[in-house]
Amino acid sequence: MNERIARGIPSGYTIGMKIAVSFPDPLFKEADVAARALGLTRSKLIQTALEEFLQRRSDAEATASINRYIKKYGAEPSEKDEARIAHGQTTMRRTLEELEAETPKGRRKTRRRS
Repeated sequence: MNERIARGIPSGYTIGMKIAVSFPDPLFKEADVAARALGLTRSKLIQTALEEFLQRRSDAEATASINRYIKKYGAEPSEKDEARIAHGQTTMRRTLEELEAETPKGRRKTRRRS
């Protein structure tokens, strides 16, 4: 048995999902020119464009969610919100300090806090 197949590694020239997509001729030609100009394959150009589109869509959804929250609760944080933010910042600061104190071997240097 082929070792690659036994380990579940695709035996084709590419890793990932292969699909067939139809484009209008003018769009296909424009994509082909852009890919050549950028030194990319058409697949990589389309993959990059799709990733950017999905990221922008995700960003737009996050912005819309934030805007709904602001419309409902206002833009200024409450005292409770400010306390949560301060606690989160303190926790992150401590976590970063602990990570920075770790040696490359994963052992922590002993460090006293004042």
